[in-house]
Amino acid sequence: MFKLTLKALPMAILALGLNAGPAVAQNIDIPLLNEDNYPELISLPASAEATGLPAFIGEIAEPNALPPIFIPPNPYLAEQGRNGLHGDNYNSDVFNYPGPLGNNPQVSSRQIGAIGTCPTVVFDPNGNVVTVCIGLAQVRLFLMEPHSLEVLAEHSLPLRAAFAEGRFDELFTDSSGGGYFHVDNYGRALIGPANQQIETWQAVEIKKNRWEWQLVSAHDMSSVLGEGVHLQDAITDYHGRTWFTTSPGIVGYISEITGQTETIALGEDLQNSLVVDLGTEGTETTAGYYIVTVEALYKLMTAADGSIYVKWRKPYLNDGGDVGLLSTGSGTTPTAFGNNDDLIAIADNSAVRINLNVYVRETGEQICQFPMFDENASATENSPIGYGNNVVLENNAGYGGPFGDPLAVTPGLTRIHVKDDLSGCEQVWHNGELIGQTTPRLSTETGLIYSYTVKAGTPIAGIIPTFGWYFTAIDWNTGEVVNETWVGSGPFWNNVLDPVTLGPDGTAYAGTLSGIMSIRDCKDFNANSGKCKDK
Repeated sequence: MFKLTLKALPMAILALGLNAGPAVAQNIDIPLLNEDNYPELISLPASAEATGLPAFIGEIAEPNALPPIFIPPNPYLAEQGRNGLHGDNYNSDVFNYPGPLGNNPQVSSRQIGAIGTCPTVVFDPNGNVVTVCIGLAQVRLFLMEPHSLEVLAEHSLPLRAAFAEGRFDELFTDSSGGGYFHVDNYGRALIGPANQQIETWQAVEIKKNRWEWQLVSAHDMSSVLGEGVHLQDAITDYHGRTWFTTSPGIVGYISEITGQTETIALGEDLQNSLVVDLGTEGTETTAGYYIVTVEALYKLMTAADGSIYVKWRKPYLNDGGDVGLLSTGSGTTPTAFGNNDDLIAIADNSAVRINLNVYVRETGEQICQFPMFDENASATENSPIGYGNNVVLENNAGYGGPFGDPLAVTPGLTRIHVKDDLSGCEQVWHNGELIGQTTPRLSTETGLIYSYTVKAGTPIAGIIPTFGWYFTAIDWNTGEVVNETWVGSGPFWNNVLDPVTLGPDGTAYAGTLSGIMSIRDCKDFNANSGKCKDK
């Protein structure tokens, strides 16, 4: 899942807002660095060698293609794989796009602010990057060139609700206001900013190479949500109804076709996105909507009159704490998957050792409660990959936020297989070497899982710790690392739990503490100049 969370925010930064009451905070913004040019991210130390680390580990990967994933096309969203934070409305984290093989890799980046992470990376019809970047106070919508990450257009969305309302202790646990968003079938961004509106924005080229964001539509949800309730996510289902979620657990939809609006109050906090499926008969009344709160996994459905009801509710193990992480409940957005398009998975928040929980989507029957990782070193804040009857989950135990020690995270990436007869689950492989805090992604075209990992460098003067960040390719079949490419060192490259995203042309992206980075193979590399001719 996505959360911009810092557990140990320096007082110097927080002091910019702590003494301002809510009324004053409405007019306060923390300025971005170099707003006009957005420089490359700063690497500290400046190179892999200066960090005491290799620039490249392993070998150039040979593609080992897997059968493409099929998720029923949603006529109201952009193509599956490029319409949301998890790629699609199943949250599969699987792409039928290629990814980098390690062939003369080229890294680009943009620094959006001292704190300005860009978690959701999606694409417009021209292949440009569309992202929302979130600072301490400000939320901004960006259009970027997909290779250089040059900013083509930007628009300031309303201030984050936690900042504007003076709830400074929630600045890094509140993912409302645009962190999750989606792209519709016209290539427009569907966002729920912190003004209680569901807004649709389109990037328009007003002159050659000059773009701007234009507001297409806005639905005022204030009368539906009530005071102080803010949107977490908005996504259009297979029948043209735009569903929305809120942190207090109010879930609902608005139909542009009929004008109908419906809500249901679950009475339990939620911070994650939701799964939208087509349903067994492809009708409005058979479609399912899967949501995990801090207490349970829900399947919601709609009746013939359009009202929302709970089809089933499955409580999960939860120790009430965060096991060193961020949420008081499950850290995973649900993932729909299965050879027969019939399963759903989450991780729980069980004390000592979390479990992967797999259910039958139709009935809620639990297939397995599979213990993950090691005792007292088991937690996750990222959703699983779901491909076929397989799930891949990453260990994030020990994550202390961007100002914590990234090397304190417990290594671990595990693939679990759900038996074909649905009699249980079994482990396929476990990689206990990779330290990651991202949502990894699978490319069916290369047969590789892509992650964003960290390694310890050589201490400066023997006492100041250093660490380097790597883009890592892992073999889907074996779990073995194929290659690792150094992308940067130091805190600005910390990806603060943001996912890896694969673009249509094989470029990979990841949000960082201070912006966004990309990596791609160079198809036309000049060995003499050391430069890539690809544009």
